[in-house]
Amino acid sequence: MLFPIYSDKIVAKYFITKEGGHLINIAVCDDEKYCRLKIKQLLIQYLDQRKLEYNIDIFSSAEEFCEQSLCQSKYNIVFLDINLKEMNGIDVAYKLRSYKSDVFIAFVTGYINYALDGYKVDAIRYILKETLDISISECMDAIFRKMEIQLSKMEFIFTTGKRQIYINNILYIESHKHKLNFRVFEMDLKEYEMYERLDNIELKVREYGFLRIHKSFLVNMKYIKRINHYMVILLSDDELPVPKLRYQEVKEAFLI
Repeated sequence: MLFPIYSDKIVAKYFITKEGGHLINIAVCDDEKYCRLKIKQLLIQYLDQRKLEYNIDIFSSAEEFCEQSLCQSKYNIVFLDINLKEMNGIDVAYKLRSYKSDVFIAFVTGYINYALDGYKVDAIRYILKETLDISISECMDAIFRKMEIQLSKMEFIFTTGKRQIYINNILYIESHKHKLNFRVFEMDLKEYEMYERLDNIELKVREYGFLRIHKSFLVNMKYIKRINHYMVILLSDDELPVPKLRYQEVKEAFLI
């Protein structure tokens, strides 16, 4: 079986160490011994098959994991049991986010009942303990795919000329009076215009996590804070309308 070879560019950006080398640092925090050892075993298998260098630390409690902030900040990927005995895994994730905003968090649980809370800490996956054999590999694939997206650029022809933009930096695209308006984060919030149909741009960027919430709005789901009362509220505090006929479809797409 062939496995994807992740580019040096991805490894160099996300896994650089203080010594200048490249190492994937992963933490597994679960109060069930079987589960934490099983997750570690599956991660070793996944990473060895792809010839990636790594370090995996396991923790049996939230207190052990949260003991030192420096310990938390070194990890690129963290697998967290939601139902830890002493501290809820969601609370641990909030604490972790305060030290390291770009860490990938995957929740491990016996049953899913924290989905909305998980989105607040930008969890990449919920993994059921009964599906570890399948879900760990799929989760790691999703993490690397997200990294690829964050590093992907696309060239657009704006009214001011050609420009390459990191797709992940596009907040949303609005169609207005025969023009498209791109809202893009580049140090600060910038706007670019082009003459094009939103349908055509949607085909280009849909695979990168964009959601058509309205005939006039195409939104990067990464920047959605919440969806309620027929409005999408973004992290930038922009509020965009969602038609009643599309509202349920938009909510379901965001929560999947």
